[in-house]
Amino acid sequence: MLVLAGRYYRFEMLLLQILTALTISSFFGNAIKVEPSENVILPTYMTNIQYESIQFQKRAKNASHLSPLNFIITDLRCKDVKISLMSNNKSIAVGRFDERTDAYADKRFDSNGVLTHLSIYFKQSAANSGTYILTVEACSDSGSAEIQVLSAPILPIYSKPKRVLQGDPLRISCRVSGFPCPDGVQWLFAPISTELSDDKAAISDASANLKPINLLDDLWKDASFVTEDGTPNDTLRFSAITVAQNGLFACNVSNILGSDSTFLLVGVKDRWAALWPFIGIVVEVTVLVAAILLYERHQIRKKPAAPETTGNPDATSPNGNAVDKIPKPDEVRLRNART
Repeated sequence: MLVLAGRYYRFEMLLLQILTALTISSFFGNAIKVEPSENVILPTYMTNIQYESIQFQKRAKNASHLSPLNFIITDLRCKDVKISLMSNNKSIAVGRFDERTDAYADKRFDSNGVLTHLSIYFKQSAANSGTYILTVEACSDSGSAEIQVLSAPILPIYSKPKRVLQGDPLRISCRVSGFPCPDGVQWLFAPISTELSDDKAAISDASANLKPINLLDDLWKDASFVTEDGTPNDTLRFSAITVAQNGLFACNVSNILGSDSTFLLVGVKDRWAALWPFIGIVVEVTVLVAAILLYERHQIRKKPAAPETTGNPDATSPNGNAVDKIPKPDEVRLRNART
């Protein structure tokens, strides 16, 4: 009997602990339920782009047609609600439509004034693909849900070529905006001779002769692929670029929703190329000065030497004129008076 009583007592204590835990969880735990709607697709479109002399199709996002992120909220125990939105470990400000925030919320309530539905709209500049996490907090309770914004990949547009000196390091980034994340970035290259770096026809021809970059080739021994922004091989780095890498680069990406491409012209100059005009000017000035000095020296040798003067200095004038040898009248009268 004592054994049975002891077991019964332990059973009661265990049951009491379970009921206590459930009670605490119901009052202080994550009692709020947040259920997302289906994932949203960020619309994109293709547009004609001209880079240098290359005409190609480029993808861009159409954020004005992005559907809102919809959530259903249940088991909310009070009306004082705080919401927060996160994406890629960054907080996104959510306010009213007339506020200067990246997104605004449209709320719907039941007859008791309790929040039941929440729709989040993005302003055009802030609409991006990725995973978003909504957290709802009220009366010491909280709940969260995750929703995805899907998009075909979009690559940056380079506004102008990159100019570097031979032997300098170089970093080329092909940052991808899209979800799901592509498997990787494909890099291509077509060489252009340095004297034709600005030739439109040569650039156009290079766009038709692009070939995948193989890091096993000796041409790319100083290059490496790096993952910096989340997509494998999204960055191409050179420890010391050479004139052989003067040309047109391109990168391609794709996922289940589409693909995109972009181009970048890289001009590699000889490190001493900028000094050649200066060196030429210095050489020209040196030659000119040497010629002037030689000419002056030749003229000095060619000029005859001045005659030397002898006899009484009073007999002749410094100019050696014969007129100065004739005695003046005053001197004649003085001589006659003495005699």
